[in-house]
Amino acid sequence: MNSPPRPRQPPTEISDLQRLRAALEAVERSGWRSPSGCASALQIGFESWLERDYLRYRSETNLLLQRLAVALGVLFYSIYIAHDWLGSQHYTNQPLLFWLMLFVAPSNALLVACSFRRGAWRYIQSVALLVAVANTVGMVVVSVVGARNGLHAPHELLLIQLFYDFFLLGLPWVQATVLALLTALVAPFALWLAGSRGIDLFDYGFFLAVAAVLGAIACYLQERAQRLAWLRQQLLRQLSEHDPLTGICNHRAWYERCDAILRQAQREQQPVAVLAVDVDHFKQFNDSHGHLAGDDCLRRVAQALAGFARRPLDVVGRLGGEEFALFLYGVDAATAEQHAEAVRLAIRNLQPLPEVR
Repeated sequence: MNSPPRPRQPPTEISDLQRLRAALEAVERSGWRSPSGCASALQIGFESWLERDYLRYRSETNLLLQRLAVALGVLFYSIYIAHDWLGSQHYTNQPLLFWLMLFVAPSNALLVACSFRRGAWRYIQSVALLVAVANTVGMVVVSVVGARNGLHAPHELLLIQLFYDFFLLGLPWVQATVLALLTALVAPFALWLAGSRGIDLFDYGFFLAVAAVLGAIACYLQERAQRLAWLRQQLLRQLSEHDPLTGICNHRAWYERCDAILRQAQREQQPVAVLAVDVDHFKQFNDSHGHLAGDDCLRRVAQALAGFARRPLDVVGRLGGEEFALFLYGVDAATAEQHAEAVRLAIRNLQPLPEVR
């Protein structure tokens, strides 16, 4: 015989709401240092639970931008190669294009392929970083090979690549900044080793460094604004879906979630149970002890109910006043009766409220 269900720990909707507010306040007033809701202002990272959700959102929203970036890259390369082939033929008869395509083509093709796969958000950021590194290394190799063959490769390609990394590949600003600064250091040094000499080498490295710094500042501001917008969106969603007094689902959100889960139960041929909970004599209690005590009573009842809805497809909500509902997935009639009795006992055994004066 099944033992009566025991309530689990209360849900974290209320604390999640508080954490979202704390994270939003931390980002909004971040200076060189910020409160514990975020890391330092330059990192603008969230706590692990919130950072994971943000990175998923960022990765999913960047998929179309990354495809567009690759398409634009193919277009611009095609135009430049066609111009060179029809005109001066500086590069089409040299091994430069071979070395460039050796690095650039496979990684960018991988990025496009991954962007169409289901669940790509889990690894698309790593692939984008691989593309940025491969593109940069390929352009440095082309510059070195050109220098050794007495051919001036177009150094402006690296400047374009820096902004490609900062704004089109969707890299976090820290990764893009580190890669840009390393490029500004390594590229001039590699050209020096390849035999390039003169003041133009200093100019090349200097302008790369300036582009890296300016791009880093712009990318930082862009990411910070995106994080703020996402936090506000999450906070508004939480506020719109949860009862402000008890922190559990409000009337609208409860019906919407239950409707979707009910359709899933029909597809999977799983039973569901709905427990309706009404606090007896709440009006008399409210009149006798006051509205503050009544609000506290409803919060404690909601927390007790929430302890029975810890599975992903269980939903607890406040339908209005002192009326609550508990939606249980995969629960048959006999088990639902056990749950109902356990809920009744859990609420009955709540500690009495302190006397309100």
